[in-house]
Amino acid sequence: MLLVPLGLERPQHTLAAVLLGVVVLWVCEPVSFPIGGLIGVGAVVILGVAPADDVLAPFGSSTVFTFIGAFILARAMLRHGLARRFAFRILSLPGVARSTFRVVVAFGVITALLSALRCAWRCSSCWP
Repeated sequence: MLLVPLGLERPQHTLAAVLLGVVVLWVCEPVSFPIGGLIGVGAVVILGVAPADDVLAPFGSSTVFTFIGAFILARAMLRHGLARRFAFRILSLPGVARSTFRVVVAFGVITALLSALRCAWRCSSCWP
């Protein structure tokens, strides 16, 4: 792909070649998905498409780390059975397990309460 003339500027052409290479890695799966992505990030820096600070800046986003933290907590809850105990506790509330609608409403209410508590804990602007 790097040798095919596309009429793009050099950095754009190199980035397109790296993107195609990463897609091929993901489709053929010679390495796992995260490793393929990191190979692409490394190739972008090594081939001079962009400086390392600019390429790695999205990995420092608070949103990325929020998702990573949520996935780690979810994995820990599954491994130690806390998620299962939590679900059974909600289902054991009076009247919740009688219908699917009540189960959905119960978990929706729990999610809304946890979200409100997280917002109140994280920022003071959520609550007057």
